[in-house]
Amino acid sequence: MSFTHLRSRIHRKKEKHLDRRPSPAPVLEDKFYDISDTVSMCDSISSKFTDDDEKNAYEEHLAQIQEQLVSVMIEKQNLEQELKQYKENVSNEKLREELESEKKRNKSLQDQLKKRSPKITGDSKQKVERTTKLKEHAEERQVELTADSQTEQPRSRYDRFFERTFEVVYDVLEDFNDMTRPEDKKGPPDEPLSVKRLKENIKRFRKAVKPITDSWKGLHNMFNWKNRSYTLFVFLIHMYSVWKGWFLPLLFFLGAVRMVVNFLHFKGYKFHFAYLDPGEPEKETDDSLGLSDKFNLVLLVATKVQNGLGSAADSLEKVKNLLTWRHQQGSKLVLKMMCVGFVASAVLPTSILWKFIGLGLGIKIFIVNYIYNRYPRIRKRYDSNYRLWLTLPTDAECDRNFVKAEMDKYIVVPRTDSELERTLQDQSSDSDSSEDEDSAEFRQVFSLPVTECPQRGWLKGRRCVLIGKDKSIINLLSKKRGKLFITNSFLCFEREKTPSPRNIVIPLQDILKVEKVKIYQRMPGRGAAIQILISSEGKEKVLVFGGIIGREDVVKTIKQSIEKVKQERQSGRKSCDSISRRSTSSLESSSSKIQNFTFGAYYEDSDSN
Repeated sequence: MSFTHLRSRIHRKKEKHLDRRPSPAPVLEDKFYDISDTVSMCDSISSKFTDDDEKNAYEEHLAQIQEQLVSVMIEKQNLEQELKQYKENVSNEKLREELESEKKRNKSLQDQLKKRSPKITGDSKQKVERTTKLKEHAEERQVELTADSQTEQPRSRYDRFFERTFEVVYDVLEDFNDMTRPEDKKGPPDEPLSVKRLKENIKRFRKAVKPITDSWKGLHNMFNWKNRSYTLFVFLIHMYSVWKGWFLPLLFFLGAVRMVVNFLHFKGYKFHFAYLDPGEPEKETDDSLGLSDKFNLVLLVATKVQNGLGSAADSLEKVKNLLTWRHQQGSKLVLKMMCVGFVASAVLPTSILWKFIGLGLGIKIFIVNYIYNRYPRIRKRYDSNYRLWLTLPTDAECDRNFVKAEMDKYIVVPRTDSELERTLQDQSSDSDSSEDEDSAEFRQVFSLPVTECPQRGWLKGRRCVLIGKDKSIINLLSKKRGKLFITNSFLCFEREKTPSPRNIVIPLQDILKVEKVKIYQRMPGRGAAIQILISSEGKEKVLVFGGIIGREDVVKTIKQSIEKVKQERQSGRKSCDSISRRSTSSLESSSSKIQNFTFGAYYEDSDSN
């Protein structure tokens, strides 16, 4: 066999070997191929060759393959080592990044803690240094005392006293060095509305307030001499204790006895003891009431709450008006009492002053009030405190009195009482009951007296529209419609929505000119508007009323009423010149207090009602 033929056979075997699919590469845990097995396989193959040249070529080719295999295995090991190193490096980098992020987060948290923590001022630093020094001194002192106690006799009283005092001072300073910020205290959340919860709360409140109401009823019964022997005994004890100066010790003694009785009740000793007898207890309502009865009960409770709150508000307003000089007579009386009390307290000794006060209160409460309550006519005649309380005004009464005082400055009063009676008779004869009701309603809207009623033919008023800066017909007809009324002293404009502060009252004596005008020149006709020029305390104002039917009669009536007022002023019976008028600023403030209307000179045009 020739050499070329051998080479062709080797190449064919090699190609067949390469065409086969290679097996997967072994992982790191797999074992390497054994070379001895390969050599034995080569010896078995070489025995089949007949020629030495073919055998030598085949061996050389196997040697090359073996070298390539060894190099591949070495390269594989190197690549595995590099892969391990790469994985270790990646894990270390992740750890470093996490460590850096944690460091940054820790730093930011420390900065926030420094910002939120309370800053220590110079005084607090000194306190901290002082406390640290005291603590060090205490430790040194304790070491010395322990050493002395081990070597010498027990400590003296001075040492024990000094140590105790030092501990107390140190504890106090330690409390003052607490620099924690105050916590925001939030109350419990509001519970939703529940009928069952409401009923339970009402029962709890009734049970808690029962001792107070019983004591109040007992005082009322005692002061009204329901049990005369007991009231006489209490009166004599009160007067004697006040005369001897034992009233305050007596109160403390009675309080101590009451606490002892409550303690015995707490321990289980059941007996009745009370300083004040409230009388018969009220019957409690039955829970088995019907639906209508429960509804009526709710209405009754609501009515009592409403009336109770109203009376309490009236009392508080009366006290406030008494102290704020809205009732001149009562405030003067209070001032006099304060001055007398000041002089008496400055001159008399305190013991004598309290003795007189206690004796006077005893006589007033036990004797004088009993007489006043038993005989109402004597109370109305001689009880000055009761009469003063009845005359004290509430805020609503003060407002009504204020408006009445303002309106009285412009009212024209008839000459004599007979003329006043004749005027009232004429008004009553010319009007029926329905007209009287309309007139009363009109006077209530504008806070006018009985003499200021609409003139004849003006009881129903004259419809018109107040024309302001905005002359839009739609706006005027929708918001500024109303009626004009004229009385002996005033020209009044009532809005459709009453009572309203946009109502206008114009005193006739402040009107300078009344003339007919035409607002919209493009519309046909002579117009149906009047223009009124008002002057009050140097302030002028022009008001225009349009859409008036029968304008001629309206202008004529207004001019006649103005002439009548001028004649009254010239006669000298009552005029604004004879009355001390206030400044413009005070009039503006007074007009702002009036809720039902506005004076014409201080009316400000607005689109709102």
